[in-house]
Amino acid sequence: MANDVGHSTDNLSRYKPDVKVTFLTKELAFADDQHCAQFLFDYGAEDLVEDRPDGPRFLSGKAGAMFETAKQKAFKLVDIKGQI
Repeated sequence: MANDVGHSTDNLSRYKPDVKVTFLTKELAFADDQHCAQFLFDYGAEDLVEDRPDGPRFLSGKAGAMFETAKQKAFKLVDIKGQI
């Protein structure tokens, strides 16, 4: 029984979340999956899109650094009286 618990814990540590590009297309209101994938490629996520038998998937579990960088770029701090 202890082995079963250890084995299931191993599976959890290897879990890597991803979402279908179709899901992103619908949620972000792109015209089609091709436009959504092009958007991801244009913003540096080409390494985070994988072709799979059930369609392309976005590896969202590996995208944290990319989103953080984009957020920091978009929301730079203004430190002194409107200085940018």
